[in-house]
Amino acid sequence: MKRLVIFSLCILMYCTIDAQEHLKFKGIEINGNVNTFGKLLEKDGFKLISSKGNRLDYSGDFASYANCEIIILGSNKTSTIWKVVVFFPDKSTWSETKSLYKELKEQFSFKYGIGESFEFFKDPYKEGDGYELQAISLDKGNYSTFWKVQHGSLMVSISSSGQVYISYEDQVNSDLDTIEKKSIMNNDI
Repeated sequence: MKRLVIFSLCILMYCTIDAQEHLKFKGIEINGNVNTFGKLLEKDGFKLISSKGNRLDYSGDFASYANCEIIILGSNKTSTIWKVVVFFPDKSTWSETKSLYKELKEQFSFKYGIGESFEFFKDPYKEGDGYELQAISLDKGNYSTFWKVQHGSLMVSISSSGQVYISYEDQVNSDLDTIEKKSIMNNDI
């Protein structure tokens, strides 16, 4: 009985989700099945690299940058897309990495307004010491900016591997993913 109630709640939530607006990536709503979304990216010239469960990895050009990696994440039960992440090609120096980060941050700020930034280094590291990428890889530094927008959230960041990335997270489908994870956990307990 408990499983029937949870399943019914998931179906109701999914039907409600379809009626709501969603965040967009490259003009495509972040909604529906990950494979369907992936096919739309393929029509736009992206190439499928790998597929594992509810995750699809693509390569292609994005925002005037060649050879980006685009990761599409789907929810655990219904494979509903809830997040798109774009990794830009590696830069060899901190100066190049920071320059790309700042360029993307400026473009996002122009389009979405001023975001909330967290840009710092922890002792013994500091800007200009030549060890900025090492500091970030050791979680002794952070460069991230977040935007809360109407239908979700956006982020420009430098990963622990020193790669600049951006993410688009649809709020409605992110909530669905959370519900599905809790449902799976509840069934297992």
